[in-house]
Amino acid sequence: MISPAPIPTMPKWVFHHTTGAFTAEEKQQIAYAMTKLYPSVGLPAFYAHTHFIEFSPDSIYAGWCPYHTLGLSYRLNLQHARNPRHIFKTLDGILRPILKPKGIEWDIVIYEANRDYGRVNGLIPPPNGSDLEKKWFANNTVTGEEELLKSQPHPQAASVWLRRTYKEVACPA
Repeated sequence: MISPAPIPTMPKWVFHHTTGAFTAEEKQQIAYAMTKLYPSVGLPAFYAHTHFIEFSPDSIYAGWCPYHTLGLSYRLNLQHARNPRHIFKTLDGILRPILKPKGIEWDIVIYEANRDYGRVNGLIPPPNGSDLEKKWFANNTVTGEEELLKSQPHPQAASVWLRRTYKEVACPA
């Protein structure tokens, strides 16, 4: 069993599936295999998040018929997806051996996320390939927060602005 590490919000794999589609071991196997994608393209493993969201069998329909299916969505920055075809091929290699024997059909959608709209511990992640990102990779966690704080607007600046703005806006009666 792999020990889970604290993981900041980064690219995210989200599985929507019927209850019982996966065993706990299969979820662990899938999360581990998907996490291995990141170091293979030079990204820290802790960037990977895998979420399994279960629905009762009467909550997923194809047309009007209950349907045993899996929907997988992936949010990423295209800078991370250096080769989207490689991602689809790798995912198929991870999922097909588990899903096909169970008769579960699946679809995958990749959504592009703008790097400017993501934060880790309130900080803009270091640029891809930078020395700081390499430190994150080596340590498999966020490091150098002080270094990032010096080069980025301080997170408290926004909260001071929000408090000031809130006080200036009158609430409706």
